[in-house]
Amino acid sequence: MKVSRILFVLIAVLMIQCETIPARIFEEIEKKKEISRTVLSEQEKSSLMHLREEEMLAYDVYTLLSGLYDVPIFRNISNSEMIHTTRVKELIDKYEMEDPALDHKSGVFKDAGLQELYNQLTEKGKISYKDAIVVGLTIEDLDIYDLEMALENEVDNEDIVEVYNFLLMGSENHMKAFFFHAKSNDIEYIPQFISQEHFLEIVEE
Repeated sequence: MKVSRILFVLIAVLMIQCETIPARIFEEIEKKKEISRTVLSEQEKSSLMHLREEEMLAYDVYTLLSGLYDVPIFRNISNSEMIHTTRVKELIDKYEMEDPALDHKSGVFKDAGLQELYNQLTEKGKISYKDAIVVGLTIEDLDIYDLEMALENEVDNEDIVEVYNFLLMGSENHMKAFFFHAKSNDIEYIPQFISQEHFLEIVEE
């Protein structure tokens, strides 16, 4: 009788261990998965750094244009762009990256390509109101292209995907607003980054 009880206890202990060991292993695997999801790839880091300044470029250009033309669209969208670049900064801070726009001075960018683009866009925008509208469409055209390419090829982190989709929706709304002004003033715009078909899908939605 005593032997039977001892065997029963041993079997019970073994059963508990067999159940808990795999459970512990499973928990460790899940923890490692969670850690890996919070570590950004180099592509994701590069995308965030570029987009932080790209959104700041949009803000700087629209702010400048709002001072040249008494049209609410430039002021309103510049405010929206500040929200956009702030959302990107929140991700940069969360993942403890160096902010490329820290101590940003209007019109000054670390990315040489963005610096050249800013110079070109502001020079064109200063020519006339119609040229300024084309500048607005160009900025949103580029933003939409970059965001869609990033979502398709560069990022899969849930935080980044959520923010990028938010920015994409905003850029599409901005494009629609600029297109309304373009259409009302007989301004022609041919997209330079997204396809003509995609452009029409957005503005005619």
